[in-house]
Amino acid sequence: MGVGDQEMTVVVARFRAAQGRESDVAAILSRYVVMSRGHEGALNMDLLESEAEPNEFLVIQKWAGEEFRDQHWSHDDAVVMAESVKDKLVEPPQILPFAPVSAYDLM
Repeated sequence: MGVGDQEMTVVVARFRAAQGRESDVAAILSRYVVMSRGHEGALNMDLLESEAEPNEFLVIQKWAGEEFRDQHWSHDDAVVMAESVKDKLVEPPQILPFAPVSAYDLM
């Protein structure tokens, strides 16, 4: 698959809160991010709120490998987040896996 470090994997998850549910979604995602940072293989996890669209949130996850990323989705913290947030969104979240690319990979 492409270029880049194939060990580490990055996930970008985009959540669009329904009108009036922004603070609920922010609270659910905040708890999820804090709890998930301690999961095996988690290198970093951040929650971002769009400055342009106040109902849009991104969760950026960095994992030591695909196996850690994949097993994370069945962890209680991920399941509780998914159940808690699903009726507060305007659409299902977009969850996209990425592999990092460095300048050295392109030389």
